[in-house]
Amino acid sequence: MRSFVPVLALVTAALIAVTGSASPATNTAAAPARSSGSGPGSVGVRLVDIPADLADDPRARHYIVDNLRPGTTVRRRIEVLNTTDSTLHVEVYPAAAIITHGSFVGAAGKKRNELSSWTRLRRRTLHVPAHDTLRDTVTIKVPRDAAPGERYAVIWAQVRGNRGGGIALVSRTGIRMYLSVGGHNPPAPNFTARTMTAQRGPDGRAIVRAQIINTGGRALDLSGTLKLASVSGSLSAGPYQVQLGTPPVRAGHRSRDRRSRRRPLARHP
Repeated sequence: MRSFVPVLALVTAALIAVTGSASPATNTAAAPARSSGSGPGSVGVRLVDIPADLADDPRARHYIVDNLRPGTTVRRRIEVLNTTDSTLHVEVYPAAAIITHGSFVGAAGKKRNELSSWTRLRRRTLHVPAHDTLRDTVTIKVPRDAAPGERYAVIWAQVRGNRGGGIALVSRTGIRMYLSVGGHNPPAPNFTARTMTAQRGPDGRAIVRAQIINTGGRALDLSGTLKLASVSGSLSAGPYQVQLGTPPVRAGHRSRDRRSRRRPLARHP
């Protein structure tokens, strides 16, 4: 008899939209996702394939765990179990995940991140007969320019039901994904804007000045626009083209002058 390990299970009811989080980092509290309106039973999901070089890694028995170089494509098979008395229409898809406060948290809905955008399912919907299983294939294609580092995502198996009164019941169970990207690519490009201040230039015109810090591993050639809006009411201005102060920002450096001249705010009727 095959052993199913349903992890990251959650059952959440909400009006139209459904929100929730994955189970904590340990899977002792995980449970199969209860079916939505299909009578007793549940839906479960398990990983079929384990890489030979990760056979001694306990995580690899339950989760998709791998260390890949940029440009690599791998495939893993998963199996979805239906223990209810009716055929279940199971939606299978990748979504973003993070590790926060010691817990692995899968995004509610179909929120994406890098790893989930690299991930595809051969079939997005499985019609699993009562008391039966179906398999699907997960394909992960790491881009050639992927930066090194560890990324997280989750493969959700989801069923929907309707309890009436405008309440949609969504049941999910999933498999965590831990992917480490190696190789010699530089870190991904990234930047942050700090110390944004409004002031007057020598000619008396309004200026918004921002300090741009390159927090990534590649040189940046920045451009952009400035748009202003009031917190309340209907005041707005822009967009105005940003006037760059210094040449492209090198990795690990900062630009001390990113300005945009500002006209008076326009009031809309």
